[in-house]
Amino acid sequence: MFYPNMSFGEKMYHSLFFSVSARTAGFNTFPTELLSGASAMFLIVLMWIGASPASTGGGIKTTTFAVAFMAFINIIRGKERIELFHRQVSQDDIKRSFMIIFASLLVLGIGSSTLMIIEPNKNPIDLIFEATSALGTVGLSRNLTYYIGTGGKVVLILLMYIGRIGALNFFLSFFTPPRESKYSLPKANILIG
Repeated sequence: MFYPNMSFGEKMYHSLFFSVSARTAGFNTFPTELLSGASAMFLIVLMWIGASPASTGGGIKTTTFAVAFMAFINIIRGKERIELFHRQVSQDDIKRSFMIIFASLLVLGIGSSTLMIIEPNKNPIDLIFEATSALGTVGLSRNLTYYIGTGGKVVLILLMYIGRIGALNFFLSFFTPPRESKYSLPKANILIG
């Protein structure tokens, strides 16, 4: 990850700084383009998760990730409800968490794929890093933004805008809330997985 001649303390310092900075601070103490692919992927995940709610930071938010992760664990364990800190998490919050994650991954996938089409001669990991940084409104770069063409910069600008308002809010802005039906249909069980 870092230079081989760095001391253990220096490596720990840079690692801790990056783990906090990737949550939307955008500062770096070490050139991100020199990070290994595995380190870059780890930072991509941190940038995608982002900051905590009620902050100005981007990303899907730490609580969204935690609720979805706990729902995943509970489904594996066969539990019906999620309990955190002696409180039960509502089904609406669980559903909203999964919707936020799905919307974010959809936007990130479309944005990254578009960048790879527009910039075929660039490293895909670097392009995914740039797209995630833009969507998470982080500000980190693998020294690539300057070298991306106009079309790629437009994609990054759109990702920044969508990341600022939230991917789910972006999709919801295209639809009006439907009127609630006065009837209900029979439930169907669908084979999934």
